[in-house]
Amino acid sequence: MKFIRYLLNRQPLASVLIVIVLVSVTTFTFFATIAALIGARALAQTSAMSLTGLLLLLVLVSSGASRAAGIDTRPQDWGRHWWAVSAVMAVLVLTNLLLDQVNVAALVFTASHFIDWLCQAMATGFLEELWFRGACFYLLYRAWGSTRRGVFKAAAVQALLFGLLHMGNLHRSDLSHVLYQCSWATCIGFGFAGLVAYCRSLWPAVVLHALINAAGSVDNFFAGPDYSFPQTSTLTLQLAVLLFFLFAALPGFWCLNRAPLKPISQGCVSDTAVA
Repeated sequence: MKFIRYLLNRQPLASVLIVIVLVSVTTFTFFATIAALIGARALAQTSAMSLTGLLLLLVLVSSGASRAAGIDTRPQDWGRHWWAVSAVMAVLVLTNLLLDQVNVAALVFTASHFIDWLCQAMATGFLEELWFRGACFYLLYRAWGSTRRGVFKAAAVQALLFGLLHMGNLHRSDLSHVLYQCSWATCIGFGFAGLVAYCRSLWPAVVLHALINAAGSVDNFFAGPDYSFPQTSTLTLQLAVLLFFLFAALPGFWCLNRAPLKPISQGCVSDTAVA
């Protein structure tokens, strides 16, 4: 317990890296186990993310971090302009759909595909927001958030780590495409950190994350047998990074400038909080 207190109080970045590794290993273990039992990889992936998200939620709540991590803040306490910031960021839902160049006429909509699409988008938004904004950003914000510079530092560090996590997509995309994905994921990570810090709630970011993911995966779930996936040009990828900067990072910057600072006493974890 003393070692855990030392990490949380004195080594917040090391704590965050440990959280990233633990959640990654847990999700992969759930996925491999479920896939071996049922053989359906898509369902196994959604189930693994959901189970890991619920486990992480349980850890945050049982550790007494639910309010600080934005889990149980009441909507009336979300900040005066949370809806306006969320509306600006929601532009990325349409942006993701248009940049994906979906050929709607060649899609085949079925109830089972719709359920799979909706569940995976929700599971991804739920897990990744709990993981990076609920846990990682919470740890850094608590440690560094007594100054405005520290708030920005906490948001930037977890955003960069969130972007780097997308390097895992190299198994299905070329390096240049993945680097662009990392860039706009970093913008999203920074923007959502600002939204969470300003609202003091995780849930607007969870919903937005799920909607953005859903918009970007329509063709993956509803493509018909003759569907031809378009080649994404470099110009389109650069435009995507620009739009995610404008509609995620910049609103996040505005939010971080107005987010509450953490009292210095909140930067320490007491013996009873860890026991």
